[in-house]
Amino acid sequence: MLKSTTQLLLALASLSTTTIAQPLPNANITASLDSLCSQMPGMPGCTLRTTCSSSPSSIPQEYCTSFSLLADICAADMPNMSDCLSYQSVCKNSTTSSQCTGPSLSPIPSLPSTAQTTRQISSICTEMDMDGCDRCTIRPNATYAECDLLGTYSHLCKAMPGMRQCAEWKQLCSITPSLSFCSINSASDPVEMRMYFHTGIRDYILFFSWVPQNTAQYIGAVIGSILLGIVYEAFQVANLTLQRRREKVLITSDPATGISQTISVSSTSAVGKRSSRSSLPTTSSSSENLTPSQPTITPVNPAKSNSYHLISALIRGLSRIISATLAYLMMLVVMTYNVGLCIAIVVGLGIGSAVCGEVGRILAERDMVKEKVEESDLALCC
Repeated sequence: MLKSTTQLLLALASLSTTTIAQPLPNANITASLDSLCSQMPGMPGCTLRTTCSSSPSSIPQEYCTSFSLLADICAADMPNMSDCLSYQSVCKNSTTSSQCTGPSLSPIPSLPSTAQTTRQISSICTEMDMDGCDRCTIRPNATYAECDLLGTYSHLCKAMPGMRQCAEWKQLCSITPSLSFCSINSASDPVEMRMYFHTGIRDYILFFSWVPQNTAQYIGAVIGSILLGIVYEAFQVANLTLQRRREKVLITSDPATGISQTISVSSTSAVGKRSSRSSLPTTSSSSENLTPSQPTITPVNPAKSNSYHLISALIRGLSRIISATLAYLMMLVVMTYNVGLCIAIVVGLGIGSAVCGEVGRILAERDMVKEKVEESDLALCC
């Protein structure tokens, strides 16, 4: 009899507890959310509430109900805030109220807390100044900041998901991958920085604003990379050609004495050449000075020779600057580790070497032929 009485008393106590935990009216839930998010608008739960209002399709509907949003704040993040007391009275023991259980009544699983997101953002932005760090200004050892903590945290982790500070973000996204804070599918999302060879379209190419967003833009980037390689090879060939011709001019000039050796060649006809020979003086001194192996020696102004060397040095330095700039641009494109862009650079260098190298060879042969013609004309006229 005593045992039966004890069981009856326990049942009555349980019934009494159940009747105390009354469901929260929607008006009370909304009022609590308004108060909480006016006090600390940067809390992840408040970010979810704003996102549910502005872009309902970016978050599963069951997590956009008022009670689920209140649970995001009061279940594990800020349970001791005064506006969470009504929630705690109902859901501290979730078996006492059906309002606390169910898909549209529970918080998002593994949602990072305010303190966690604040700490991880501070750690990431202390280690490196990433795009997005300017969204939040966090004091050392702070546990809260007046900014969009969840949005900033997800933005940083989307860019570099391999960081150790993104463990909580990965846990959240592994359970609820359909959240907009997890997927990278729009131009507003950051470009993931992958320090390994990969395929794909979205990568920073030289400039912050140059990020292909579709196949057509990516094809344009590939074509641009090929052209960059061709331009580099063309410039190398042009530079070598100019250097060869500049050296030819320097060979005919002696900067130490300021004497320039010049060759006068008549291009009219052999008769004209013979006439030139017949018109030369026949004195012994003239015959000694004008031998077939010696060109005419004409003095030039040393200042003019020095200015030529100065201009040559400036041109040589400028060409080196351009060459180095093109080379570093190609290096930066390759450092995107995008397979398509890397192949495009190599293909561009190959095409440029084949085409421009052949042009350079033709120009070199023409210069050699021209030199031989000049030597032949010199032999005829002198």
